[in-house]
Amino acid sequence: MSKPFQFRLVATKDGPAAFVVGDKGLSRSYLPGPKESDLRHRIQDEFPDAAEKKSLWPAFAADLKRFFRGQDVSFDVDLDMAGVTEFQAKTYRALRRVRAGKTLSYGQLAARAGRDGAARAVGTAMSRNPFPPVVP
Repeated sequence: MSKPFQFRLVATKDGPAAFVVGDKGLSRSYLPGPKESDLRHRIQDEFPDAAEKKSLWPAFAADLKRFFRGQDVSFDVDLDMAGVTEFQAKTYRALRRVRAGKTLSYGQLAARAGRDGAARAVGTAMSRNPFPPVVP
């Protein structure tokens, strides 16, 4: 039996960020927003049974704080790809292998994800990225 989702809000210099964790890893992350209440509502809409746990994944929470202070961070967490297509999952995995400071076109990323010529599909996948900034 899988455990219910848990979430944590993290104070950053840009406002509160948040993340949700399930039994397969990081299920969703949220970029900083202006209000904690807005983030809580978004989380409850997407994960109605999620419970807040203020001590959830302390190392990851610290990494988020460092990232939003502009420090280099290598997010080393498992991603729960439930709810994304196979191509989106391949795209996110391929992008995570790109070194910090390096850039790729959507066409190049499509090729790395195994679909030459699928630049528009990569654009769609990136617009639906549930794991920012873990998947940049």
